[in-house]
Amino acid sequence: MDTMPASNRNEITIVKRSVPLLGLKLVILELIAELLYLLIRSALEYVQQFAGLQLPYVGPIVQAVILVLQLGIVLYLFASWANEFYELRQNEVVVRTGILNKQERSYPYNNMQSVIVREGILSRTFNAGSVAVYIPTLGQELQFTDVSNPKHFAELLKQALPFTTKGQFIMRNK
Repeated sequence: MDTMPASNRNEITIVKRSVPLLGLKLVILELIAELLYLLIRSALEYVQQFAGLQLPYVGPIVQAVILVLQLGIVLYLFASWANEFYELRQNEVVVRTGILNKQERSYPYNNMQSVIVREGILSRTFNAGSVAVYIPTLGQELQFTDVSNPKHFAELLKQALPFTTKGQFIMRNK
């Protein structure tokens, strides 16, 4: 987990999203871009062969357009990853999101009731997953997605919550 540890209760622990899952997203993006290029290139060859058209510059133009789109998506993924993180403070969890339109949402620990860890097969491979905290006052779960070492993150949350001795926390894998 990409964290900055807190040595006492007054410091902030920052939890970033999973680097291996970011890498996986980039690999999947590359595969999709390559498949898209191959499909378009095959379609162009088919049109040239059966329609008798000569389209000498269409292949490089398509490749350039796909490259620009791919670079835009890569920049978005990196910017999103760099600007979305969680802060565990003394009395609250702060969720920071946004690239251009930054947003900060605070959730007090005393409103939280249960901690749930969710790890899929692929997530377990990369030691990542999601942690959900149920907030009864909102009637919904607060999701922390793509967290490295989600069980450790859940333990950090449970330690920060004020009423840990009352047994109100549920920790499970889905």
